[in-house]
Amino acid sequence: MLERIENKWGRVDIERPVVAKIIKEVILTHKEVYGITDAKGHRSSFLSKFTFDKDANYIKIKKDKEGIIDIEINLILYFGVSISFVTRSIIDKIRDRLSELLNLEPNSITIHIVGLKSKKVLERDLVIKG
Repeated sequence: MLERIENKWGRVDIERPVVAKIIKEVILTHKEVYGITDAKGHRSSFLSKFTFDKDANYIKIKKDKEGIIDIEINLILYFGVSISFVTRSIIDKIRDRLSELLNLEPNSITIHIVGLKSKKVLERDLVIKG
Protein backbone atom coordinates (compact mmCIF):
# COMPACT_ATOMS: atom_id res chain seq x y z
CA MET A 1 0.00 0.00 0.00
CA LEU A 2 1.33 3.39 -0.97
CA GLU A 3 -1.15 5.67 0.76
CA ARG A 4 -4.38 5.46 2.74
CA ILE A 5 -6.92 8.26 2.53
CA GLU A 6 -10.22 8.69 4.28
CA ASN A 7 -13.15 10.55 2.81
CA LYS A 8 -16.92 10.62 3.20
CA TRP A 9 -17.18 7.21 1.53
CA GLY A 10 -14.74 5.53 3.91
CA ARG A 11 -11.10 4.43 3.84
CA VAL A 12 -9.34 3.96 0.51
CA ASP A 13 -5.96 2.27 0.06
CA ILE A 14 -3.95 3.55 -2.91
CA GLU A 15 -1.56 1.05 -4.48
CA ARG A 16 1.55 1.78 -6.59
CA PRO A 17 0.09 0.36 -9.85
CA VAL A 18 -2.80 2.84 -9.64
CA VAL A 19 -0.42 5.79 -9.32
CA ALA A 20 1.81 4.40 -12.10
CA LYS A 21 -1.21 4.06 -14.41
CA ILE A 22 -2.21 7.68 -13.82
CA ILE A 23 1.37 8.82 -14.47
CA LYS A 24 1.55 6.75 -17.67
CA GLU A 25 -1.71 8.24 -18.95
CA VAL A 26 -0.38 11.76 -18.36
CA ILE A 27 2.89 10.96 -20.15
CA LEU A 28 1.15 9.44 -23.17
CA THR A 29 -0.85 12.63 -23.73
CA HIS A 30 2.42 14.30 -24.78
CA LYS A 31 3.21 13.60 -28.42
CA GLU A 32 6.83 14.63 -27.79
CA VAL A 33 7.43 11.46 -25.75
CA TYR A 34 8.75 8.47 -27.71
CA GLY A 35 8.44 6.09 -24.79
CA ILE A 36 8.80 5.19 -21.15
CA THR A 37 11.90 3.11 -20.51
CA ASP A 38 13.89 1.42 -17.81
CA ALA A 39 17.15 3.00 -16.61
CA LYS A 40 19.08 1.34 -19.45
CA GLY A 41 16.83 2.76 -22.15
CA HIS A 42 14.97 -0.48 -22.92
CA ARG A 43 11.53 0.52 -24.06
CA SER A 44 8.49 -1.67 -23.63
CA SER A 45 6.57 -2.92 -26.65
CA PHE A 46 4.55 -0.77 -29.03
CA LEU A 47 1.40 -2.28 -27.56
CA SER A 48 2.23 -0.73 -24.19
CA LYS A 49 0.66 2.48 -25.47
CA PHE A 50 -2.64 0.63 -25.38
CA THR A 51 -2.08 -1.77 -22.48
CA PHE A 52 -0.32 -1.51 -19.14
CA ASP A 53 2.56 -3.86 -20.14
CA LYS A 54 5.87 -3.29 -18.28
CA ASP A 55 5.52 0.48 -17.97
CA ALA A 56 4.31 0.18 -14.38
CA ASN A 57 7.65 -1.38 -13.49
CA TYR A 58 9.52 1.41 -15.28
CA ILE A 59 7.93 4.14 -13.13
CA LYS A 60 9.60 4.17 -9.70
CA ILE A 61 7.45 5.32 -6.82
CA LYS A 62 9.21 5.43 -3.46
CA LYS A 63 7.79 6.18 -0.04
CA ASP A 64 10.10 6.67 2.91
CA LYS A 65 9.41 6.19 6.62
CA GLU A 66 8.10 9.74 7.01
CA GLY A 67 5.54 9.15 4.25
CA ILE A 68 7.33 11.30 1.67
CA ILE A 69 6.65 10.13 -1.89
CA ASP A 70 9.25 10.49 -4.65
CA ILE A 71 8.66 9.55 -8.28
CA GLU A 72 11.30 8.74 -10.91
CA ILE A 73 10.57 8.30 -14.61
CA ASN A 74 12.91 7.40 -17.49
CA LEU A 75 11.86 8.76 -20.89
CA ILE A 76 12.98 8.92 -24.48
CA LEU A 77 11.84 12.10 -26.23
CA TYR A 78 11.74 12.88 -29.93
CA PHE A 79 14.75 14.79 -31.23
CA GLY A 80 14.19 18.54 -31.63
CA VAL A 81 11.61 19.10 -28.88
CA SER A 82 12.15 21.58 -26.07
CA ILE A 83 13.27 19.30 -23.25
CA SER A 84 12.67 21.88 -20.53
CA PHE A 85 9.16 22.73 -21.78
CA VAL A 86 8.11 19.09 -22.19
CA THR A 87 9.48 17.91 -18.86
CA ARG A 88 8.03 20.90 -16.97
CA SER A 89 4.66 20.22 -18.58
CA ILE A 90 4.78 16.53 -17.66
CA ILE A 91 5.80 17.26 -14.06
CA ASP A 92 3.07 19.88 -13.62
CA LYS A 93 0.38 17.67 -15.14
CA ILE A 94 1.41 14.67 -13.02
CA ARG A 95 1.20 16.80 -9.87
CA ASP A 96 -2.20 18.19 -10.89
CA ARG A 97 -3.62 14.80 -11.84
CA LEU A 98 -2.44 13.00 -8.67
CA SER A 99 -3.74 15.84 -6.54
CA GLU A 100 -7.08 15.90 -8.37
CA LEU A 101 -7.74 12.15 -8.41
CA LEU A 102 -6.02 10.85 -5.28
CA ASN A 103 -5.35 13.92 -3.14
CA LEU A 104 -1.69 12.86 -3.30
CA GLU A 105 1.18 15.35 -3.28
CA PRO A 106 4.55 13.84 -4.26
CA ASN A 107 7.62 15.47 -2.72
CA SER A 108 9.59 15.26 -5.96
CA ILE A 109 9.16 14.08 -9.52
CA THR A 110 12.41 13.32 -11.32
CA ILE A 111 12.52 12.73 -15.06
CA HIS A 112 15.60 11.11 -16.56
CA ILE A 113 15.96 11.68 -20.30
CA VAL A 114 17.85 8.57 -21.36
CA GLY A 115 17.68 9.23 -25.07
CA LEU A 116 16.40 11.24 -28.01
CA LYS A 117 14.70 9.55 -30.96
CA SER A 118 15.56 10.66 -34.48
CA LYS A 119 16.29 7.94 -37.04
CA LYS A 120 17.68 5.93 -34.15
CA VAL A 121 17.77 6.54 -30.42
CA LEU A 122 20.64 8.81 -29.41
CA GLU A 123 21.70 8.10 -25.85
CA ARG A 124 21.57 11.01 -23.43
CA ASP A 125 21.72 11.32 -19.67
CA LEU A 126 19.71 14.37 -18.56
CA VAL A 127 17.95 14.73 -15.21
CA ILE A 128 15.12 17.15 -14.60
CA LYS A 129 13.67 17.50 -11.10
CA GLY A 130 10.43 19.09 -10.19
